[in-house]
Amino acid sequence: MPRPGPRRALCRLGATALVLLSLLATSCSAPPVPLDPQRSDVVAERGPARIATAGALASMTRPYGAESSATIDSCAAGEDNWKVRDPWSYRCWFAYSGVAVVPDLTAATAMVTSGLIALDCEDPHQLAQQLSQWGELNPGEPLPTDPDFQPGVVPPQLDQCRGIEVWVRFSSATDPLLAVVAADAASTRDPLVVRANPFSDAQLQRLRARDDGVIVFVTVRMMYHQEPR
Repeated sequence: MPRPGPRRALCRLGATALVLLSLLATSCSAPPVPLDPQRSDVVAERGPARIATAGALASMTRPYGAESSATIDSCAAGEDNWKVRDPWSYRCWFAYSGVAVVPDLTAATAMVTSGLIALDCEDPHQLAQQLSQWGELNPGEPLPTDPDFQPGVVPPQLDQCRGIEVWVRFSSATDPLLAVVAADAASTRDPLVVRANPFSDAQLQRLRARDDGVIVFVTVRMMYHQEPR
């Protein structure tokens, strides 16, 4: 039987290489085995996260307390492609959100600062520093001490606190974006939602009925499960 010519051999070699590359790409981008969020070990880890986030939220809203609350429990798969390869296949987070209504901006700042200090966060004075420099950072706008200052214009605050992530956002009863802020405080883009209890319309209506004070949304988020790839 005659041997294949050089050109045919190269074509066969090229086709084989393409098949191998295709298989390799498929194996690298194959999704991980779906996570069962009700698996016994995942459930066991979820409980302490719920307790820890509830305690952190209480610290962040002391001494006023949370008038309304919401929770989000969700998981996401790690990326595995030619650009990014996360060392974990799944991560799960539990988020506990609350709303405190405080008399004024000074009281709101003191509450947030003392809460971040109590949780041993990385930058507990970021809000106070930002408001103290408001005139320099936002020339021509009303100052935090002005009666017509709108708390909703204060940018969200994010801090890391020994494995717990704390997110804070100010609002008010007259804030047209109050519903948007509430949705941001208790929502997720993770594809696997174990449980979702966002802020309800009734809770927002009660907040809109308040005629004074600063509405402070606080979300405390903690990763409670991770699976290595």
